Amino acid sequence: MQEFTVNSLEEYSPLIQAILDHSDNKLIILNGELGSGKTSFTKQFVQFLGSKDTASSPTFSLVNSYSIGPNTVYHFDLYRIKTIDELLDLGFEEYLDNGYYIIIEWPELAIPLLQEKYLSLEFHILNSTSRKITLTAHE
Repeated sequence: MQEFTVNSLEEYSPLIQAILDHSDNKLIILNGELGSGKTSFTKQFVQFLGSKDTASSPTFSLVNSYSIGPNTVYHFDLYRIKTIDELLDLGFEEYLDNGYYIIIEWPELAIPLLQEKYLSLEFHILNSTSRKITLTAHE
């Protein structure tokens, strides 16, 4: 477990590098209250990897994809998903098998389907600009 304090978008780099150091874990789940920085993290992560795409919240589309050379990052927002059946209807399990980075906001329903290693980030609001983020590897 590692803790990071982030006061601006530019300060996500050490956290992102710590994630990349866990190169065998490409599945990242994000926990934290609304407005705690989950989508901001994803924007910075995608930029850090070199994507020309601008990441945005997939609240209504449920999943966004961002191109990074021959690779892709899939960004899920499961806030509106109410059952595992809805999640399976999205083809969620097929995404898990693709070998690309997968970032999941509001992952509660997905956790029982995760049979592989994953990283979790827990976002805590410290004040209007600062966040404490805890990174945990789940083996």
